[in-house]
Amino acid sequence: MNHDKLNDKIYGLFLGLGTGDLIGGPTAMNIVFAESLLRLKRYDHGDLKKSYIEWFIKDGFDTGLVTGEVLKLLSKGVDEKVAVELVHKKHSNMTGGCNPVHRTLPLAAASFISDEELVKCSIDQASLTHYSEIAGDIAAATVVLIRQLIKGQSWKEAKQIAAKGRLEETKYALLNCRRNQINSSGYAPDVLKAAIYFLDEYNSFKTALESSIEFAGGSNYCPVLVGAIGGTKWGFREIPKKLWEGNRNHSKLMEIAKKMLLSWVKISN
Repeated sequence: MNHDKLNDKIYGLFLGLGTGDLIGGPTAMNIVFAESLLRLKRYDHGDLKKSYIEWFIKDGFDTGLVTGEVLKLLSKGVDEKVAVELVHKKHSNMTGGCNPVHRTLPLAAASFISDEELVKCSIDQASLTHYSEIAGDIAAATVVLIRQLIKGQSWKEAKQIAAKGRLEETKYALLNCRRNQINSSGYAPDVLKAAIYFLDEYNSFKTALESSIEFAGGSNYCPVLVGAIGGTKWGFREIPKKLWEGNRNHSKLMEIAKKMLLSWVKISN
């Protein structure tokens, strides 16, 4: 695997995430997730839950309604299954939002998580807060998509691989994007579909991200994915420095990218 290309894609993922996230909550949760993965060199549901609760109590923000309510219950000692089901019922069984896909991106860059484990881990981390099956399925598809891009697959091939075995709604979001079919809601399939549209339609990171931000308005939904996926697709060098340098988390994101890259370099050696 070419080191320069690998470097470009992994740094692109994390700095693209920070650039696309205009509020900061998804980036903060990705940092928490990445630190758990790097500390243990594996995915651990219990450690991730503990880390999220500690972050939420200390300075959690911009989690989305469902995640925030579940983490609040967990921080008070409520059983995880009970908390997730209570919030699911409170919201009339509508917990298919985008926070699980927004926060799961470090899995794609963690070389010590095998391709075969990615889907299982993505779905499991979603279940920590979201009862809805679609929230985890969209997270799984997105992580597989990014992993394939890191490994050098073409954009078309990466999307096709990511769609394999996924729910029909997820496949549709990945493979059937048209301008008149996208909207700016926070429902996970809508968020992925909109992100894929902008990544399909435009030929540079800058234009794809700027167009997605204009489309999203005040919502912090599809631009997060356009930034992260687009950064991986086009690479770190295609992200204008002025876009990521002003992000308050860029130093931490670069530190995480460096550590994730080292695990890939060991594999290629």
